[in-house]
Amino acid sequence: MSTALQLYVKAITAITTRAREERGQGTVEYVGIIFIVAAIVLAVAAAATGFAADIMNAIGDAIKGAIAKASGS
Repeated sequence: MSTALQLYVKAITAITTRAREERGQGTVEYVGIIFIVAAIVLAVAAAATGFAADIMNAIGDAIKGAIAKASGS
């Protein structure tokens, strides 16, 4: 086998191997984007229904209670 043919075979083998390694990568990226968008939609929906406000009020009340207890009031 000539040197030029050997180089050609090696190059084609490297290209096809590289192409196989990246197969499906786009799908993984799209799934990640879908998860991020879903998290944002859930956060907006929770804030719109007042769920987030209830949690923040509960946390605020707990902090105020802890401060009052620590200060002896």
